[in-house]
Amino acid sequence: MNKYEQEVCPCCKKSFDCKVYDVTNCHCSKIVLNEKASTYIALTFDSCLCNSCLVKINDEFITKNTND
Repeated sequence: MNKYEQEVCPCCKKSFDCKVYDVTNCHCSKIVLNEKASTYIALTFDSCLCNSCLVKINDEFITKNTND
């Protein structure tokens, strides 16, 4: 079984390797998402996001919370 799947990020449309069968080594397991960013992602997207989009969305929510 292949541990990696080629996916297209639903946010930026770029392709990336999703390690759905090896989640502990996947880029998404290395990012600690802000609670509001996590909720937004779960409600907005039906599939995995690339590392860049996860970081960007998380940073936006962190900045938004800092400025509130």
